[in-house]
Amino acid sequence: MPEAEPVVASFRARYAAESVARRIPAHITLLIPYVAAARLDDLAVSEAREHFGSAAPFDAALVEIGRFTEHVWLAPSPSDAFVELIRSTCRRFPESPYGEAFPSPVPHLTVGQASPSASVGEIARAAEVELAPRLPVGFRVDAAWLLVEQGDGTWVATERFAFAL
Repeated sequence: MPEAEPVVASFRARYAAESVARRIPAHITLLIPYVAAARLDDLAVSEAREHFGSAAPFDAALVEIGRFTEHVWLAPSPSDAFVELIRSTCRRFPESPYGEAFPSPVPHLTVGQASPSASVGEIARAAEVELAPRLPVGFRVDAAWLLVEQGDGTWVATERFAFAL
């Protein structure tokens, strides 16, 4: 989500430092894991390209701050469009445990994770001060990216799957 980076980059560097160090970009997860890296072949990429190629693009915005027990995040709107995209992706790739683990998905862009140096409450208060005034952040959802974890623990975007035009 390159549109979000100017808003969230410095905040994530402080409160999601491990993810930033691993080069995990600002994103909204659709499916994790897709396939094990050892099984990521031309067929798996082709299946994902076919699936996302049938998805309709839509406009969205990051509109508010939310939290889970250990994470602070930004909520996208329209949430239902993301939920349907997550559910359709889980149906298309049922071997992933994501759909079963999260039967009621909550689309989100994680901006902070509780740590010994900052509680989730402290991070949420900082987000209200620093990020809330910069919302909404609009963006176009017209593709999905395949992020692959490398042997050293860093992540790299390897494929872009364009949605239907």
